[in-house]
Amino acid sequence: MLEKLKEYKELIAIVGFFLGGFFWLENEFPKKKDITVLDCQLKKWMELTQLQMKSHDLEIKGQELESVINNYPDVSGGQKTTLPPAVQHILDSKNSDLSANKVDFKDNKAKIETIMLELQRNSCGTI
Repeated sequence: MLEKLKEYKELIAIVGFFLGGFFWLENEFPKKKDITVLDCQLKKWMELTQLQMKSHDLEIKGQELESVINNYPDVSGGQKTTLPPAVQHILDSKNSDLSANKVDFKDNKAKIETIMLELQRNSCGTI
């Protein structure tokens, strides 16, 4: 039996070499499931980053609007002066913009919380 194996030692070595290479490749490179999980996590992190940047921008815009609104005489000093209709229209517009900004900010924060919970729960799966 050993004599037969000695005759085929080169063939056995080649087969062993390629089988070893196959098993090495199988363990070294990610599988389709791993790539899918990583892709899902990457998308969630990118969305989270974009929402955080939008939240920061909305916060700055809200502060600017509040500053502009507070600089009007009838709002900041407590004086009840009559504003011209054009100025009153601008003030009303700024107030409605501020209200819309606050709503957007709340919605954005809720989306951030949702994504953070999904990432904590590992909703994409494990590698």
